[in-house]
Amino acid sequence: FASVAYAFIIASLISALAMWGCVRRQIRVESRRVPAAPPIEPDMAAFYDWRAVLAYSVPLVPIGLMLIADFFMDIIMLNILSDATNVGQYAAAARWGMLVTLVIHPANLIFVPLMAGQCGLNRLDQVKMLYRASTRWVYFVMLPIALFMVLARQPMMLLFGKDFIQSGPTILAILMLGSLFAALTGSAGLLLTVSGKQYGEMACVAGGLVANVLLNLQWIPR
Repeated sequence: FASVAYAFIIASLISALAMWGCVRRQIRVESRRVPAAPPIEPDMAAFYDWRAVLAYSVPLVPIGLMLIADFFMDIIMLNILSDATNVGQYAAAARWGMLVTLVIHPANLIFVPLMAGQCGLNRLDQVKMLYRASTRWVYFVMLPIALFMVLARQPMMLLFGKDFIQSGPTILAILMLGSLFAALTGSAGLLLTVSGKQYGEMACVAGGLVANVLLNLQWIPR
């Protein structure tokens, strides 16, 4: 287990250093192209910077922490309220679920910055068009993948071993249906964040986390 942890940490560090180098190089290149901005009074610069940045950033911290907690909550509560066999079955099926939801990430990288720019220009019609387009593309890409996972759930779970085909296929099918439902909402959470409604996003994430805990308490013992 220590070897896996070390491999993950080293790979993350290499990736972070590579991204840092790329960003630094990009800033250096762009700074040569763009003429220098007129000087700003130090007092005014501080006034416009730290208050706006804090007002926007403060709710993003609990949002990130709650998303991480929600991701691990199922396995943690299974470990507390059930046994190791059920934890293993669920964790293995959830790995395939993570693979499917990765389809949403590239779409967010493409469409969310475009939507943020249109929000800044107050072009709500363009935001609506981009949101519909991103949701449509994500759903059309995820639909055949999720259907394949549901139809081939038995051999997909068999890749982890014979012990994982007891309840693993059923778990995988349920998770795939949940992924399709999530795809229907598109980039709603990120759209709330980039449009200045981050407190609304924080409330939604908190509500989802509470609902997850309560439903786990209700259903896992059964």
